[in-house]
Amino acid sequence: MPDQPHRIKILIASPSDVAAERDIAERVIHRIDLTCNDGFPLTVKARRWEFDVPAVMGKPAQVTINERLVDACDCAVCIFWTRIGTPTDNAEGGAVEELERMVQADKPVLLYFSALPFSMADVDRKQGHL
Repeated sequence: MPDQPHRIKILIASPSDVAAERDIAERVIHRIDLTCNDGFPLTVKARRWEFDVPAVMGKPAQVTINERLVDACDCAVCIFWTRIGTPTDNAEGGAVEELERMVQADKPVLLYFSALPFSMADVDRKQGHL
């Protein structure tokens, strides 16, 4: 009987100003999964709040994201540029809270910062910033 595949769930955490980079990270993780499936007992899946967290009433959104997504992931890729996301009850931004939660759980985190130039006129002042 073949070995059962080991499943690694990777959280992609980032604010909306790096949506394109988040999409790229998901494609890279998918390509790794395709490569690993060729003879290795391993599956690697990207997880994102937009696709993997159902809408739940009665709780703050970040609480649901933490319970249903962040806690279920094995590691995280965090990407930042000019924003850190919408403030939560526990952090300056949702992506920051997710990163901190992964670190507190002693789970591996890969942290990336975009080096693209930006104009201060394009910064959304309602969001937290780096």
